[in-house]
Amino acid sequence: MARVRQIFIWDGSQDLGPYRRDELIEQLRIGAVLPSHYYYEEGMSDWARVVSLPCCARFLASDAQKQMLTRMGVKYDEYLTKEDVSRILERQPARERQLALINYLGLSVSPHLTKNEASELIEAAKRDSA
Repeated sequence: MARVRQIFIWDGSQDLGPYRRDELIEQLRIGAVLPSHYYYEEGMSDWARVVSLPCCARFLASDAQKQMLTRMGVKYDEYLTKEDVSRILERQPARERQLALINYLGLSVSPHLTKNEASELIEAAKRDSA
């Protein structure tokens, strides 16, 4: 029977794991392990960043996502994940057109309204016959 390789994780303050590869993928998916953390497997001479694991690649932001954030003027690091991109986009302020329509509809909103919140308000207003 083949021996299951264990992967040890260091998050900068504590040891996490050990994990089997499938467990590590799940931990990456839920954000408990980050690409910036370090990992070690038997046979390695030193710790390496989780980002260097092939199974981590699917969690990293794509070049297109990075280019979009650059155009938006958003600063990010080399360990940017797809989840990070989603959170950044969710926090973007509502657009002028959205605010104008919400204002026209007579809705009162927070001055910190996000694009997503504005979209939800507009969609709710469309469904409301009043």
